[in-house]
Amino acid sequence: MNHTPEADRSLPLLPPIRHDGLSGGCSGGMSRTPPILEHLEALPKARQVRPGAWVACCPAHEDTTPSLPWSTSGDKVLVKCQAGCETEAVVAALGMKMSDLFAPKTSMINGASPASSPAATLHYDYRDEDGHLLFQVERRHGKAFRQRRPDGRGGWVYNLDGVRRVLYRLPELLAADPSETVYVVEGERDADNLARLGLVATTNPAGANKWRDDYSESLRGRDVVVFPDNDAPGQKHAEHVARALQGIASTVRVVLLPGLSHKGDVSDYLADGGTVEELRVIVRDWPRPRRRSRSPVASWSWPASSPSACPGHGRATSRPAR
Repeated sequence: MNHTPEADRSLPLLPPIRHDGLSGGCSGGMSRTPPILEHLEALPKARQVRPGAWVACCPAHEDTTPSLPWSTSGDKVLVKCQAGCETEAVVAALGMKMSDLFAPKTSMINGASPASSPAATLHYDYRDEDGHLLFQVERRHGKAFRQRRPDGRGGWVYNLDGVRRVLYRLPELLAADPSETVYVVEGERDADNLARLGLVATTNPAGANKWRDDYSESLRGRDVVVFPDNDAPGQKHAEHVARALQGIASTVRVVLLPGLSHKGDVSDYLADGGTVEELRVIVRDWPRPRRRSRSPVASWSWPASSPSACPGHGRATSRPAR
């Protein structure tokens, strides 16, 4: 299924919820799950309430108190909004079809069973300045990623040979007020989660340590905040991005969000109850600590125009854990 960025932006990221007991009759006993499950588990405040049953905020109406329960029964998902939204409206708000409530039937795909060819679940569009589609990042079940480009005949080619690489959400970035801070994150879902909160956010394709120098030009003159993932590759990537923006962006700050677990990211922070207001306060106050802490988190902040602005030459500061 081909999803537009508008549909994907409605899907906040939460830690994966494990759905057991869905058997689709694939060879080797491999379980098959309805495609909609991954979208439901990504809804705000999603949690399991009992074996085989979950609840989350409904995407079809303004919902701050979870009113969308769902459960699994055999090879299908049962969804019923307690506020009265029709199931069709809930499914459409997720960018899915009613058939996605059911597990895919066993079939052969290019000579391989579905067990070895997992169904694609999300697509992230990368567009040029004028909104023309250049390529997509395909996120498949189990966090397997592939990149593909249109073949000009309605199909796809799974490589980016000869394709120009750009930042994610580039048209939205360029259309935003130049005075707005731009948040650089590691991953499309993180960028979409921030965008649906009203922030200007972007990321580069292919993940950590894949920043290209030509990406930096899209951020010329902007105030940039980099939210790294809380692990060594994430820190290295953030520092590389900051160096690449030296002399191009107006200012750059690498801000570590407090209270993240190992490998945690901004989406985890939001799923844990963090708000956009808190994010703004953290960024506003960085790098000044608001109070002392026994567990400081180090970070760096510097103006991009400073000739010595790089980790090791910036100011090391700390901030209390959340």
